[in-house]
Amino acid sequence: MPHPFSLTLEQVDTINLSLARAMAIVQMLAECGPERRREPDEPTPASLFVVMQVVQDELESAQEVMGTLRKEGQTA
Repeated sequence: MPHPFSLTLEQVDTINLSLARAMAIVQMLAECGPERRREPDEPTPASLFVVMQVVQDELESAQEVMGTLRKEGQTA
C-alpha cells in the first residue's frame, strides 16, 4: 500500500505536463516583452516581466523536484 503522502507516477506525469504548459506560457510572455510594439504613451511594462521571470524560476524549480520524484519512483 502506498504511503498516503506519496504520488503515483501518473500523478507525477500530470503535474509535469501542467508545469510544462505553464513554462511554455511564461517563456512566450517573457520573450515577447521587450520586442512588443507599444503605443507612444504606453508605459514600459517592466514590472510584468520581472514578475514573469520570478514565476519562471519557480516553475523551473518545481520541474526539477518533480523530475527527481519521477526518477526515485522508477528506481523504487
